[in-house]
Amino acid sequence: MFKRIVEHVVRRTWQALDRRDTTPVLRGFARRFVYENVGAEHAFGGTFRTREEVAAHFDVLFRLLPAVEFSVRDVLVSGCPHLTTVVVRVGLVAPLPDGSTYANELVQHMQLRWGKVTSVRALVDNVRAQDACDRLAAAGITAAAA
Repeated sequence: MFKRIVEHVVRRTWQALDRRDTTPVLRGFARRFVYENVGAEHAFGGTFRTREEVAAHFDVLFRLLPAVEFSVRDVLVSGCPHLTTVVVRVGLVAPLPDGSTYANELVQHMQLRWGKVTSVRALVDNVRAQDACDRLAAAGITAAAA
């Protein structure tokens, strides 16, 4: 039962993000956490340790990709309430100004303690992400070159 509840919360949180509502994400973090985009040396990347940093990250993401759509493909949950591991696989798609489409897959490995996220390691195809940033920058969107 616990694992189904966690899966439901994860799916609901991604649905909120699809509506540009970051509140459930921000509320889900523990007081101390780390969110790491592994190997991401592009505008979609970064490592974050505060809710304000995560909120700023989503602001940039939604400014660069205003029509991005997320679709949860898998949610795997193991453990118990005091130490839970969640792996979520999310597809993302967004039109780019040059008429092409950015499509990628995000995999997040999360650790939770008592229902609060203490760590996230996020992995995407960084070649695809960098290509999208390059296309955005070529279209004059300077924040994509960060």
